[in-house]
Amino acid sequence: FQPLPPSEAPSHRVVILEPGVELVYHAQHPNPDEPNSCCMSTYLLGPIEGGVAGRSCRLALLVDLMSQPAFNQLRTKEQLGYIVWCTRAVLDGIESLSITVQSKDHSADFLATRIEAFLSEFSGYLRTIEPDVFRSHVASLVARYRESDKNIGEEYSRHLSELSRRGKQGGYRWQRAEEQAQAIERLSIEEVISFFEQDLGVSRRAGLSVRVSGPKAVNVEPAQILQEFRGQDVD
Repeated sequence: FQPLPPSEAPSHRVVILEPGVELVYHAQHPNPDEPNSCCMSTYLLGPIEGGVAGRSCRLALLVDLMSQPAFNQLRTKEQLGYIVWCTRAVLDGIESLSITVQSKDHSADFLATRIEAFLSEFSGYLRTIEPDVFRSHVASLVARYRESDKNIGEEYSRHLSELSRRGKQGGYRWQRAEEQAQAIERLSIEEVISFFEQDLGVSRRAGLSVRVSGPKAVNVEPAQILQEFRGQDVD
């Protein structure tokens, strides 16, 4: 075997989506007896910023504020399914907000419409948060950032994460957790609202919706509801 010339070597690339663009990937679960369907909507925000007081802190606080309302709305009130969660995700250096819902009663397409509906109304929720509630979220998140490593494995992983950055994206910051905790303490609800509306507003959201259907899933919603979801299919 001969090594490939540099011009033919496969390259690892990340696609930049324009604001408002959502790609949809449909898949059938390989288990023929799987009764559940699932939708994971991931909204891309851009490369991780180098400083510790940038988007990562705002997104972490936003996810903390969003997690319980998302569960209350999509799980408790709408009863879409038991699994409902949102998280900050980082893949190939790209930061994103990810929301996942799994259901045995609704199709993946329908779950996508409910995620979109929740996000469309979330700005209004943020504007009604009482100051003491907001500060309690800040305090809880800061406390998690300031937790000591529980074992040598966690300490190893924390240092390896900094080393893997090789000085890029703000790497080699050995006190990163404390610096981020201090940055979160300085955030205001107005900054979180502005961040959400500018980066995750209806006309600004860009991302990938992965929709996996279970062969034995039972869909109870009318077919016409599925026409509401936006996005274009990708192979």
